[in-house]
Amino acid sequence: MKTLPLSGPAWRFRAAATRTWQPALVPGCVHTDLRRAGRIPDPFYGTNELDLQWIEERNWEYETWFTVPADLRGEEVIDLVADGLDTVATVTLNGHRVARTENMFIGFRWDVKPWLRPGRNRLVIRFDSALRYIRERGGFTPPAEFNDPVGNCVRIRKQQCQFGWDWGPRFVTAGIWRDLRLEGWSRNRLANVRIQQQHDAGSVTLTVEPQLARPDGAAAAGLSCSGLGPRARRRDDQDR
Repeated sequence: MKTLPLSGPAWRFRAAATRTWQPALVPGCVHTDLRRAGRIPDPFYGTNELDLQWIEERNWEYETWFTVPADLRGEEVIDLVADGLDTVATVTLNGHRVARTENMFIGFRWDVKPWLRPGRNRLVIRFDSALRYIRERGGFTPPAEFNDPVGNCVRIRKQQCQFGWDWGPRFVTAGIWRDLRLEGWSRNRLANVRIQQQHDAGSVTLTVEPQLARPDGAAAAGLSCSGLGPRARRRDDQDR
């Protein structure tokens, strides 16, 4: 597998309704980028928290440009891998809408090879206001006791303490909060590994099942074990 990291300082951001771009750092979030750019004061000082609630009402855009090496372009599949987007995000590559996400807690993978081109490629990720997303989903009555002073934060798959807690301020942020990269591969790829435990009379049997990106009855998997002690035994199941 060949990779092209897309994280780092080669990003810029802006409020979606404006034309002024500021440097951004990925992974990160809009609050840290605004602070780094000198656009907001220290959010943890005094009552500054109260003056920064406008950030959660805005839509934000992140942009970067990159060039794909020839050896990576030669792979059968080129995935754009986003380990974490916070939260209501629209991903656009060279003007093509790749995906929309609404969950901060999971990673995403999209085959973007059809929309990549030689030379420079433009990647834009727009983050819509989480508060507007919540307001559009009415009809839910929150519990009688909750930490969100505005309410209804449980309607979105987003870190709940961002909405305020008894031990922390309210900073409902947005941004690329985990790694972002291109991954190119051919033939097949190990997508996941499922491990199951069975306990019986002081022993434990582990079943390790590789999960491939493409069905392949001829694929073979290897397993290396270490540090299990002298009583450990290994059994290969040829049907897996």
